[in-house]
Amino acid sequence: MTQGEMLKLLVPEITDDDISVLLELSKGVILNERYPFGEYPLNDLGETFIEDRYKEIQVQMCVEMYNRRGSEGEVQRNENGISRTYDTADISKTLINRIIPKCEIL
Repeated sequence: MTQGEMLKLLVPEITDDDISVLLELSKGVILNERYPFGEYPLNDLGETFIEDRYKEIQVQMCVEMYNRRGSEGEVQRNENGISRTYDTADISKTLINRIIPKCEIL
């Protein structure tokens, strides 16, 4: 199952345009965390890619980003007994911490 198909199942109202944008944004986040010094891997076509083990995390990131639209940057809010606090503007630290940075010895 592709990431787009997973997103359609998890968020039925999501559009194809939303899917492509969210996948691209989350890919950038994963690459920045995985390769903090910017040496991103390239496939045969010269395009950046993420490793298979991060594809489920990418879907979870997309769901978080989609669900937080309109409340980006919200740090804390209490309204009618409902309390919301986001630890980051786009993606939770819990997901970010699941990405293992890769470095090399110079």
